[in-house]
Amino acid sequence: MLGYLRGKVLSLILDTEKYYLVTVVPESNDSIGYNVFVPAYAVKRLSIKEKDTIELFIYAYLAQNEQIYIGITELYRYKIFLRLIRISGVGPKLAGNIVEFYDDRKILMDIFANQDVQKLKQVPGLGAKKASRILLNFVDAT
Repeated sequence: MLGYLRGKVLSLILDTEKYYLVTVVPESNDSIGYNVFVPAYAVKRLSIKEKDTIELFIYAYLAQNEQIYIGITELYRYKIFLRLIRISGVGPKLAGNIVEFYDDRKILMDIFANQDVQKLKQVPGLGAKKASRILLNFVDAT
């Protein structure tokens, strides 16, 4: 199973307002490319462009008989992502949006340490009720 990918960006296609479909060609094999969904927040935050070299931690899942890859940009974000998807009602795309939305590592870590609903609900599409439930269940999602 694909778990990590480092390579050159061959193409970036805005799939939805929240995700880009990024084709990455691994450094070790220039005849293969992987299509990975990367949160738009990460693409913008890191100013990812075609021909850039990127590193992604990959989460693979099956949706409607299709293999989907979600790319998360940093290991600490990926660890939080893995805990978030264990929470009922939090799918991989929402978890990806949450972990990639904040620029600063300290902000993201403080949200969970301090149970900061107001800060978490800044993620577009995440209301106060769901943010509260995520924070309440985050501690147990190990």
